[in-house]
Amino acid sequence: MYARLVGVFFFLLPALLHASEIRGKVVSVVGGEPLARVQVTVLETGAQSITSKDGSFVIRNLVSGSYTLRLNAVGYRLVTVPFALTGGEEIKEFDVTLAPDNFRRTEKVEVTGDIFHGADSPAVIETNLTSMEIRETSTVLADDPFRAIQTLPGVSASGNNDFYAQFTVMGEPFENTSTYLDGILVPQPFHGLTNISEGATLSILTSETIEDLRLLPVAYPEKFGDAVGVALDLHTRDGSRTAPIFRASIGLADTDLLGEGKIGHSGRGSWLASARKSYLGYLLRNRRNDNYTDVSFYDASFKLTYDVRPNQTVTFYGVGGHTFADLVHAFNLNPNFFKRGSNDFIIARAGWRWTVNPRLLLDTRAAYLQAPDKTWNLFQQVLSDNHHGEWVAGSDVAWSWRPGHVLEGGWTVRRVSNRSESTFYDDNDNVTGTSTSGGRGWLEK
Repeated sequence: MYARLVGVFFFLLPALLHASEIRGKVVSVVGGEPLARVQVTVLETGAQSITSKDGSFVIRNLVSGSYTLRLNAVGYRLVTVPFALTGGEEIKEFDVTLAPDNFRRTEKVEVTGDIFHGADSPAVIETNLTSMEIRETSTVLADDPFRAIQTLPGVSASGNNDFYAQFTVMGEPFENTSTYLDGILVPQPFHGLTNISEGATLSILTSETIEDLRLLPVAYPEKFGDAVGVALDLHTRDGSRTAPIFRASIGLADTDLLGEGKIGHSGRGSWLASARKSYLGYLLRNRRNDNYTDVSFYDASFKLTYDVRPNQTVTFYGVGGHTFADLVHAFNLNPNFFKRGSNDFIIARAGWRWTVNPRLLLDTRAAYLQAPDKTWNLFQQVLSDNHHGEWVAGSDVAWSWRPGHVLEGGWTVRRVSNRSESTFYDDNDNVTGTSTSGGRGWLEK
């Protein structure tokens, strides 16, 4: 037995003498800042390490062979790095960069300046948030860009109610805010029934699908001149032009699924799809003492981008959502009081961007959107039935005749239709009257 143990020792001795270690540093692709608390694992052996404050890690006692290094951190994409250790290597070093979940990635990096985007006038006051900043400032309750805006100076939740995604800017009510989504003026893009006194709202957008946003409280350019209060300019992001990526995010109020990837082997286009389903009713029942038996929503979005030619790109973007709310402990409600309701929001946008020459850009868009909502009383009789529909078309031209000088122009035409109907009842549930209003017309600028 002793001889056998001695034989095993001498058999393993060369491997022990040549045991190596791996070390490295992990940083973020945004700003290159070190990332702490990243889990680093050698899959074949199970050896692990956690990065320190400066992003460094060390794993020791690895023998020669082929391995796979996996790096995992909350909010960042999973990265695997294959590597090999030879008998003569004592130390192998790694420099690893992690990208956030909502970071758009391509197979190549091109650094260019956008000559068609001139600087805003010094009179324009604006605040900008990138996709990463939107995600970092979203609340624990929900991944909502509108709640990220509430963290900015001079901005607060409407009525100081954190359950609402709407906000006020320096006291200006949200009703005076113009919201633009990829250049399209949209009505309030929220889940939730805002026409009742109690409840909660949540935007149909998530930080996963927003590239950046601009908040312009005053003195904004003419292209945002559809209101007199505040302008909010949001841009959706394209999908990554890499192999397909799928991930799921579980939050306090909902679960979010997202996928993205390139189109074709050449990667001339990309796709991005997301879907979300809530379990918000459980939270509201607990928070508001069973005032709601069910508050639920779901939404989905899809974006397609394709380069028809090197200087021409077409895009399609669609997003839609549905909300439903139903009161409990409401057996003695007046027939004119809300019992249940629902609302929807749908927008479909197509765009064409053509770089005519290095100094002339044409950007054309068309869209359709609708936002119906409906409420019922205790006896399932309709209390209100509202509908907003709109067709939009427009085009912008930018001409840069010399560096730093940009001339912009454009036009937009909207075909808007609104309809609102309210019904009133007596104590015997008989209709006592109706009120109907609405209209349609063209708006141009």
